[in-house]
Amino acid sequence: MTSHFVWRTGVGASILLSVLLLQPSALAADDDTKPVEITGWIVDEVCGRANANPNGKACTLKCQADGAKLVLYEEEEGEVYALSDQAKAEAHVGYVKVTGRIEGEGIEVVEIEDLDHRLRRRGDTGEP
Repeated sequence: MTSHFVWRTGVGASILLSVLLLQPSALAADDDTKPVEITGWIVDEVCGRANANPNGKACTLKCQADGAKLVLYEEEEGEVYALSDQAKAEAHVGYVKVTGRIEGEGIEVVEIEDLDHRLRRRGDTGEP
């Protein structure tokens, strides 16, 4: 009898609707905390993609010594991400896989792994 009263007065429907409306936002918030893996080049923010090649390391480190921040340049989409751990980034300048969480326009770095640049995909130029 009580459950019939709750549904008939709309209280039960209101509760159900509230739960259903809150659930997607809870799931979306959960997705924001999942780590992502992004492959690209650690370069300096000044020269950027011009240093996204095997010969760009010296220039990247010089620009960093002059005050430029290190960033991750993802070639396929052309995205640039700020990196939270500059010391870790400095140890891995070049072609890498960064694991971390997206924070605004940057990545909260968890791990950086060096990769062989010759194994990357380059559909636009046919280079290895």
